[in-house]
Amino acid sequence: MINGATNKVIDSIAVGSSPWGVAYDSSNRYVYVANSGSDNVSVINGSTNTVIASIAVGTMPQGVAYDSSNGYVYVINWISHNVSVINGSTNTVIASIAVRSYPWGVAYDPSNGYVYVTNWHSNYVSVINGSTYTVIANIAVGSNPKGVAYDSSNGYIYVTYGRNNVSVINGSTNTVIANIAVGSNPVGVAYDPSNGYVYVTNKNSGTVSIISTPHQVIKKVAPFYSVIYIIIVIVVIIAVLGVVMAMRRGKNKGGPKQWQEPPKQQPPQQ
Repeated sequence: MINGATNKVIDSIAVGSSPWGVAYDSSNRYVYVANSGSDNVSVINGSTNTVIASIAVGTMPQGVAYDSSNGYVYVINWISHNVSVINGSTNTVIASIAVRSYPWGVAYDPSNGYVYVTNWHSNYVSVINGSTYTVIANIAVGSNPKGVAYDSSNGYIYVTYGRNNVSVINGSTNTVIANIAVGSNPVGVAYDPSNGYVYVTNKNSGTVSIISTPHQVIKKVAPFYSVIYIIIVIVVIIAVLGVVMAMRRGKNKGGPKQWQEPPKQQPPQQ
């Protein structure tokens, strides 16, 4: 657990095996952690930082999303190919919704009560009606969709997929309206309501792409270690260039290449 004011770790809480996804329930300050190795969800009381419940779900749970309209928590199960719905008031599973193959990420859209699930193997995003627990649409995106995030400023859904792309879905029509090139192997994605930017982590290129509206990458930010590496490379290049220039200046000072007045040419003898 990290203190956001100081950016320091203040506590560690033991949960299940191989924890993966996490979501926060603002109504009761509970934190839900999907444990992909133990096939359950740990419920942490945010006031006491203790685990108060363990909820069995499907096989290899990964992504978690909180529905603020009804206090439900949606957990995607990678191997089971479904979504477990947890009632946050009772911490019990109340429904299981079948989606496409190998679901990866999940996001909740409060404007319409829909839940968006990325299906890694089938290249679709399943749209679930949170009121009826039914899949109402499957949206074709690029290959191997992973992360998904909701943009509250315009109702758009951002989905990372493929080698270096992000699909933009219009939540009103459930259609893809744009595809944005980012870094190599994008995975995670998050929306910042304070500035309207969308942040995408690029696993292979070691960068974070920042997307603004209209949909375009305005910046790629390298992590600290990448910045240090770049600085070292620049310093080495400058040093090598300095050595080469010094060697050239040394040759020009005392060598035969120094300019001398040519001798006067004698007339040819008869």
